[in-house]
Amino acid sequence: MTRLRPLSVIDQAEISLRHAMAQGKWSGVLPSFVTLSEFLGVSVPTVSIAVSRLAKAGLVASQGKRRRYRIEPAARRARPRRASLSGVPLPSRYLLIAGIPQRDQLDPWRSRLVMEAIRELRREGWVCDYDTLPFSGARVSKAGWDRVLARHSATHILLFDATPPVVKWAQSRGLSVAMMGGQALPGVPSLGVDLEVVIRHVVGKLASLGHRKVLIPLPDDPPAMATAVAQAAADLLGYTPSQLMDRGWVYSGRLRTPSERRASLAASLRRLSPTAMVCMSLRDYLVVKDVMRDLALTAPRDLSLIVMDSNDDMDWMNPAPTRFNVGHDLILRGVLAWLAGKPFDTAQSAKAMIKGWVNGETLAAPPAVPA
Repeated sequence: MTRLRPLSVIDQAEISLRHAMAQGKWSGVLPSFVTLSEFLGVSVPTVSIAVSRLAKAGLVASQGKRRRYRIEPAARRARPRRASLSGVPLPSRYLLIAGIPQRDQLDPWRSRLVMEAIRELRREGWVCDYDTLPFSGARVSKAGWDRVLARHSATHILLFDATPPVVKWAQSRGLSVAMMGGQALPGVPSLGVDLEVVIRHVVGKLASLGHRKVLIPLPDDPPAMATAVAQAAADLLGYTPSQLMDRGWVYSGRLRTPSERRASLAASLRRLSPTAMVCMSLRDYLVVKDVMRDLALTAPRDLSLIVMDSNDDMDWMNPAPTRFNVGHDLILRGVLAWLAGKPFDTAQSAKAMIKGWVNGETLAAPPAVPA
């Protein structure tokens, strides 16, 4: 009888790659060594040795450029030997976190969240990776999304700021889908917060100080979200939801470029002369600050500002924004609950967000109206 020996990490990486190729995880060419190291949860040198073994077995062939390897037909027909892969996360537990390139360039808080999620999920036995999907624009197509997905062997996908077409595409590809931000969709888990609870807290703060002329722009959100915001805020400000939206106190649009956002906000400020504004993100807050500078307005003397964001970079801003401060652990608990098939309580998440309220320097009572 042959004595059994423990499998090394290289052995396990080789077996996992054999399984993935036999199941048709990749078409034509193996991903880069860096991508494969993320897929397996091992180092790049380990991947290099494992792929070299596959080449000697005739399952892949070197293309001679950038260490890329063509998958041979034999790899599809091969029956991988069975073995324990306890040292390597199985491809059946692969989470892809997908964001918007334009958004992530301006959101370090989100980037740090992704890195923490990758580390935490690896401890839980998951392969976790991050990529960006072009969610909007004239050139967006399912083929482009498919090219992104081809770089990964994801079984689950967490979408940042997604739209219904992207969610439907992901579901059609057999992925388990959850969202964080964007338009809420029936049957799709949301790892965010109960919007009504948070909006009523924010607007209640403003109303208690005497603000009634409150502008809530949603320049990059769908009309359904604007409707939900108006319904939550209306009675606190003494309006109906229709009045808030018809008069432009709450509005939405697909204003992707900074110039579009600035022009829209400047027009609203000139026309409505609000005493307070609620910014839905740090990005919106930065645009508002630019517009206020152009119009010779200051916070909070002329316009009180609240930022519904948790970006740590705001700690360094002057004046200090009035905002929320929510740790990444809250979001990570939501991700783990979803992956375990447990419900995520958005109302409880909203209460935790409210506990992180930070009284900054951009909120004050409205300016006194001359007699």
